Amino acid sequence: LAERRRALHARIVGAIEARYPDRLAEHVERLAHHALRGELREKAVAYLRQAGLKAAARLALQDARAWFEQALGVLEALPEERATLEQAYEIRLELFSVLGLVDELRWAHEHLREAQTLAERLNDDRRRGHVGALLARIHVVLGELDEALASGTHTLAIAERLRDLELRILTTSVLGALHYQASEFERAVEL
Repeated sequence: LAERRRALHARIVGAIEARYPDRLAEHVERLAHHALRGELREKAVAYLRQAGLKAAARLALQDARAWFEQALGVLEALPEERATLEQAYEIRLELFSVLGLVDELRWAHEHLREAQTLAERLNDDRRRGHVGALLARIHVVLGELDEALASGTHTLAIAERLRDLELRILTTSVLGALHYQASEFERAVEL
């Protein structure tokens, strides 16, 4: 019975994709549900993530959180390849944004730490820099100023090495505010 049910869910995904190829976004929640139960793991991750983004866009934040967490759960069952690590990184950042909006900063921080680990495993400086800037900001919000300074300083070095102006601006704004709070006005102005 379980195998028959799995096969039916997989067939439903195929039927929806065939019937509405130009309107899949309208059916993304249903596709995610059936792909998950049909054990179409790659498709399930993609549809769960899309459902999470759709829910976040309409500010259904608890729904978005549930979709993203399900996507991460499915990713854990997939073989560890660069593509799955990249997806896990991106979904964690999307989940971080949702958790920040529902004021669950400790969980948001945890997902950023996991994204940082993924960026290291991917050996990707752009991702390291992006997550480092976000970590610096959340450390400030959590009142962890020493950690914010360390993360921001490290991220600024990455931004300068990559010559990434956007990352540099994001990081220097956090560092400037930190130095201002510490009454280190010359350094704040310099930044």
